[in-house]
Amino acid sequence: MNLYKDLSNRTKSVACAIAGTGVFLLLVTGWPLRRPSRVAAAEPAQSSDIHVANMTKSFTVVKTSVNGRNRVGARQIALSLRNDYDKAVTAYAAGRDGVYSRRDLITAQAIPPGGTVEFQDATPPPPDDAGVVVTVLAVVLEDGSGDGDPKIVQEFLDSRAAELAQEVRIKRLLEKAAAAADEKFPEEFEALKSKVLGLPVKEAGRSFHYNAALNDTRNLELYHLDQLQRIRTELGSDECRARLMAAIERKSIKMAKLAPRKLER
Repeated sequence: MNLYKDLSNRTKSVACAIAGTGVFLLLVTGWPLRRPSRVAAAEPAQSSDIHVANMTKSFTVVKTSVNGRNRVGARQIALSLRNDYDKAVTAYAAGRDGVYSRRDLITAQAIPPGGTVEFQDATPPPPDDAGVVVTVLAVVLEDGSGDGDPKIVQEFLDSRAAELAQEVRIKRLLEKAAAAADEKFPEEFEALKSKVLGLPVKEAGRSFHYNAALNDTRNLELYHLDQLQRIRTELGSDECRARLMAAIERKSIKMAKLAPRKLER
């Protein structure tokens, strides 16, 4: 699986996301059909079966290809995308026929200026085996600015804001348990799951994507706590506490990446 293959379907269970990439959350949804800022048919050196509509200024399609068909007959398509901005790309979205994938790289490896990433998808054969139209919809840059469809840029930013807010709550709970005295640690750890389960997963006035990220982040933490519970049962409280402290440190790093950055003037 490509490193940048999105890892989250907001409509699927978190367990499925973990079984896929364990890092990202994949969202596949519909978008209103809009006229893109520029449309480019595949260049002669590229596949004539793929046509590209690009709503971004500088996330450039440098290669397209059709890599055969899967067992249900869908064509396996690939776009090689190059970052021609002067800042790293930390998220992007692309898709076809009103359905798109959001791929957020904020806590993974961003695409540096000049770097490339491969977007892969499978598409059923259209009528008369006509060409496939793939739309490059939006990007988010390392300073938090976006390009392309503003609605999709905002979806990324809403999801990140919710994930950060939920991680702050979770980190406080983990820190309290990790700081407990030895005789109190088992009791504090046992109470963690119910406390995380009680965290908010919906806030009034927030977007669907914000609330979905609250829910996904909480559910992912519940999965991690189940893993830690098994470690405590098999290896004891000391090992469980050590891994809990390591998880807190990872959250600090993640939260620093999720925190909004001031745009350069």
